[in-house]
Amino acid sequence: MTRVFVGSFLEGEEREILARFLAEENKKLKPELAPVIRSVKPEKLHITWQFLGELDENELPKLKETLLALAGPLFQAANFPFSITYDYAEAWPSTQARVIVARPRVESKTLSAVARLLREALAPHSRADAAVERNLVFKPHVTLYRLRQARDEAVADIISNFQPFEQTVSAIHLVESHLRSEQEGNYASTYRSLLQLSPANGGTVSKAPYQDLLN
Repeated sequence: MTRVFVGSFLEGEEREILARFLAEENKKLKPELAPVIRSVKPEKLHITWQFLGELDENELPKLKETLLALAGPLFQAANFPFSITYDYAEAWPSTQARVIVARPRVESKTLSAVARLLREALAPHSRADAAVERNLVFKPHVTLYRLRQARDEAVADIISNFQPFEQTVSAIHLVESHLRSEQEGNYASTYRSLLQLSPANGGTVSKAPYQDLLN
């Protein structure tokens, strides 16, 4: 089985700006919180268009075909590259949080159109848990922090210090995510891009630039 999602990574200067902010916030954490609250590594910062869950290996070729067929309509509907402004942060869930995410207050027409096209096309392939709301309802976000244990006070400080940032979306990736277990039932992940869609390279490339992104 292969755990997969479709997303777009932050790149270039935009990624560096956010990485510097996260690094500064990490320095402010009390020493005892450092093992508990972990920022996402810069190369793994991304927006998820659709989490698909655990798929059989033999389902991947059909999934890739769906994405390849979608490239034309997708790039016609949206003027790639386009920008997303993440202007506030929130904790999920709101109490006893396990992640801190950045979100846009306003979804542009382009953002909504890209999400709708992708999610409608990918729905037949999804094996994601329907009990998780964001698997069914698009909630654009970039995960900034993961928490091994709930620390509401520290979460409030990080959210209050949040600085808005931009993401220029220039490509869509089909990403394989491998989970590896750590202490106390926590998990880290390794990413590998299986397919990239981008108008800059004529629609697709077979070898994507994200080939083993370690958490």
